[in-house]
Parts: sequence; C-alpha cells; structure tokens
Amino acid sequence: MRRTFAKLQGNGNDFVLIDALDPAEGWNLADAATAPDWREWAVRLCHRRFGVGADGLLVVERGEQAPYRMRIFNPDGSEATMCGNGIRCFACYLLLHHEPGAEELLIETGAGVRRVYCAPESPAVATAATSGLGTGYMLTVEMGVPRLTRCEVPVRGEPAEQPMLQEPVAVSGQTLLLSAVNTGTPHAVIFTDDVQQFPLETLGPAVEHHPLFPDRTNVQVAQVVRPDYAIVRTWERSAGATFACGTGACAVLVVGHRLGWLERRATIRMPGGELLIEWCENNQLLMTGPAVQVFEGTLSEV
Repeated sequence: MRRTFAKLQGNGNDFVLIDALDPAEGWNLADAATAPDWREWAVRLCHRRFGVGADGLLVVERGEQAPYRMRIFNPDGSEATMCGNGIRCFACYLLLHHEPGAEELLIETGAGVRRVYCAPESPAVATAATSGLGTGYMLTVEMGVPRLTRCEVPVRGEPAEQPMLQEPVAVSGQTLLLSAVNTGTPHAVIFTDDVQQFPLETLGPAVEHHPLFPDRTNVQVAQVVRPDYAIVRTWERSAGATFACGTGACAVLVVGHRLGWLERRATIRMPGGELLIEWCENNQLLMTGPAVQVFEGTLSEV
C-alpha cells in the first residue's frame, strides 16, 4: 500500500512524519491486528541509506488530553517521551495542514501536554533562518518544569532526592564532571573549555550507556561563551550525534544557571542553528526556534 509522509527539520534535527489522522490514508489505529508497528516503521524510514533518512519518526494521532498527540520514535525503534525540535516540527505540520492561522496549539506528549505558540513574524523568519528548503514557522514551546533530583532524572546513587551537579564519574578511563536533569527526557551535561575538541563520538555513547543511567541518557557537551550564550554539541540517546536537541538546550541552560554560569535566558548554539531558551521565574521552560517542512513524499510500498 502506498503511504504519504512529510519531511521536516528544526535546526537540522530532521524527522519523517506520518499523519495517522489523514482520512485519505485509511489508518485504523484502534484495531491491534491492522495497526502499524511504528517501531518497525521508524527503523526502516529513518535509515539514511535504505530509507528516507531522519533522526526520528513523528506520528500524528488524536490525543486524549489535547486535540493532537505526538508520538516520536528513535531510529532504533524505541519510543521517546518528548523531543524539543520534534514538537516544533510537529506543530509546524499542524499549522500547515490542520490548523492554518492558529496562534497556539495544545499537543499531548509522553511527557505531558505542551503548549506551542506561533511567533507573529512567521512564516518568513523560519525560512530565512535556514539555509535549506521549505516553508515553516518560528515557534515557542512551553517545555514544562525541569526535574532535578536523581530519582526524577533518573540517576542511580544517593541521596535520591538530591540533584547530580558536577559529580566526578569515571568514563572510558577518564574522569568527567557530570550533571543531570530531565527536561522531558534525561540528560547528562558536561561543561568544557573547548566543545569542538571534546571526543563526543567516543565518550557520548559511553555516557549514554553508563550504569548510572538506568534508562540511558542523552549527552550534552557545552561551552559557555558568555552568560547569555553557550555552544553545545549533542549525543542523543538511540540516535547518536545530531545537529540539535531542544530538550538538551533546555538542560544546558538549567544546569548552567544552577552552577552560576548562565543567565535564566540565553541563546544555545548547536551545529544546526540557535535556540533561545528561558527558564522563567515560575519554573517553566520556554524554547523558541524554527521548524520547516522540507518536502512531502510517497512511500511506494510499506
């Protein structure tokens, strides 16, 4: 059966999106016998040689607590609870295909309901802010409240009700100062004087799979340039090195602020572009950045 899809990106973090609400596609998610195995789809579609190629698969479903539900699957087929760049891409698709002209959207995720605002200058800004193709929006996402204690991240160790900040951890023969926070997904944050020289491709997977993290972890390596600006590289759990990570940018800001190195509002630059992150006084995290639909396509056989 032929199926359609959309390809979107946010700061170079790219996704294949399947719209399971499209009546023309004839999806039947209620019947377990005929419902698609999204984990298998993710493995096949995200492969960059034998599939469409992406950092993840987004699926549009009807929500129970909000009009729309975002499901996100990693390239290895595992399901994630939340993705900052992913939810902006998801919202971009809804604005282009389901909710034209909407100023805000409510989207259900595995980490709770998130509110997304469309900046008034969209869509021109998002298109101009990228060097690629497509049309999109500049979007602000309410990312929720960061979870700071070891048991909330989760991170093994005691005391479980205390945060993990700048803790020396042996990783692959080196001692790294790790901090941990959950901003929708678990993150380990490492600050360094030179983010480009950090061996992310070797130490990233070692930290991801470290026994301290029972659910594995994303890894953010950050360099503070000034209190309102940091440079970050990302190793994503189940995806590897990526151009950007929205929840990771939030994690860097939270940890950096707790350490006294970053202000509550700062620009986080990643290889795929910049995100503006604000940790408001009410504890809510806000993330602002572009999302663009690059193209639509048809799968010849599924």
